[in-house]
Amino acid sequence: MCHIVSAQNDSINKLKEVIVSDNNLKNFANTQSIQRLNDSIINKNQSSLTSLLNYNTVIYFKENGLGMTSSPSFRGTTSQQTVVVWNGININSQLLGQTDFNTISTRGFNSIDVKAGGGSIVYGSGAIGGTIHLNNDLKFTDTFKNDFQIYYGEFNTISAIYGLTAATKNWSFDASFTRNSSDNDFKFVGQNVWNTNGQYYNNTLDAAVGYKINNKNSIKFYSEIYDGERHFSLTSPNATKTKYEDYNTRNLLTWTSSFNKFESNLRLAYISEHYNYFEDINLDGFTSGGVKSFIGKYDLDYSLSSTMKISTI
Repeated sequence: MCHIVSAQNDSINKLKEVIVSDNNLKNFANTQSIQRLNDSIINKNQSSLTSLLNYNTVIYFKENGLGMTSSPSFRGTTSQQTVVVWNGININSQLLGQTDFNTISTRGFNSIDVKAGGGSIVYGSGAIGGTIHLNNDLKFTDTFKNDFQIYYGEFNTISAIYGLTAATKNWSFDASFTRNSSDNDFKFVGQNVWNTNGQYYNNTLDAAVGYKINNKNSIKFYSEIYDGERHFSLTSPNATKTKYEDYNTRNLLTWTSSFNKFESNLRLAYISEHYNYFEDINLDGFTSGGVKSFIGKYDLDYSLSSTMKISTI
């Protein structure tokens, strides 16, 4: 038995133009497994990257509790072999060589891609496990929308999220703010003991703006600020109370252009990390450290045909 089915519309459906933040992800998508989590999935989950990936992917996480340190194990590899890519830039910590997934809020991104396999080493020699791509895909179409969400749970756990999107045919702007906090003083099952010194809070501000100069040139700027503090739960009643503060910033300027069969993408990034560690929160003394990174990347693609492309990285 054979069936032939055909269908067509009597009018043309115009799709919204989307400027993809990472060309390498698009160029090499046909040779590797890529799982995309769109904004509808992101908005249905908790705002932490750990929670989103834990419930929607096969990545295993080693997490020390709500809001605490979280590291992935991707395809049996270590956390240092999984790279987090923010709009085409590797943002794994220069201090630790990995990313703490509980320090990243997902609500500032339009989509998140999970790319498995050693082919991800285009983003760094350590990415043999895979990569997690955080994308701000700017749309150039007349749009204005904003939304506010707030969640409250036990142990004074609060999550508040505000997002704003505004765009025209030449301009596009996205911004979001996320606040998470909790006393985290739950009672252990079967014991008359409560979790002590487990409170935390974190704030994340994301912004992205793009300007479409013409059909062949566009400029985009991305920025993210993270400020957090977390106390480490006591392993015994007499243990010393400790806490950890971190403040991270990320800024990225890109210029994308196309001419004849060439397409170029220039990226300039400035990333900073800073932390304070208090061995005893009752004392004034603490240890601190930080690093500032300047990154420049230039990608050039040449299309030999509709099915073949040469890329320099």
